[in-house]
Amino acid sequence: MFVKATRVVWSVTGSYFRSGRRQRWRPYRQQLSPRLCKARSMQPEGVPRVTNQEIERKFLVEADAIRCLLQQSQGTHYAQGYLCAEPDRTVRVRIAGHEAFLTVKGRTRGYTRAEYEYPIPLRDAEELLETLCPPPLVEKVRYRIPASEPGLVWEIDEFLGDNAPLILAEIELPTEDTSFERPGWLGQEVTDDERYYNASLQRHPYRLWGLGQGAP
Repeated sequence: MFVKATRVVWSVTGSYFRSGRRQRWRPYRQQLSPRLCKARSMQPEGVPRVTNQEIERKFLVEADAIRCLLQQSQGTHYAQGYLCAEPDRTVRVRIAGHEAFLTVKGRTRGYTRAEYEYPIPLRDAEELLETLCPPPLVEKVRYRIPASEPGLVWEIDEFLGDNAPLILAEIELPTEDTSFERPGWLGQEVTDDERYYNASLQRHPYRLWGLGQGAP
């Protein structure tokens, strides 16, 4: 079965995903972002798989200690905004380099929260960010640095604009009790501090915290 369209469209029906001009129906999982698929593939053997969830730890970063490492790494520019940013749910539009994603997340409980992420056309993401997401956008450069443990990756976010000079490190884990080595540049853990969530930084930029205008 073929779908003919005058522009790129996407929809989710049952367990299949339809996308693009004259493309066949393909299994929905094949259309998931590489980042989300990789996170799910880290589930150890023998542990029941719980789909559509994110298990993540978040830390401050010692800027001086990591500067040389970042200068040797290739970063990707991110720009993102929020269609919804409530305590129990967020709906995010993100452009990462030349790709775009729509992501729905639930409330964090412990280190875990529900996450549903879908690729969307880049032009649609640009229009959503420009017309429907409240300003300012959250902009940052993300670096991916392999962790000491096989399959784990540190994602280092160097924020731009009103959230500079904040640098955060995140690591996605297969289970909440997964252990990992903490690099020397890693600072205080802020997983439980909602001020450091990107949706919070959009409403209360880091640069304004010291002025008494931004910290919740």
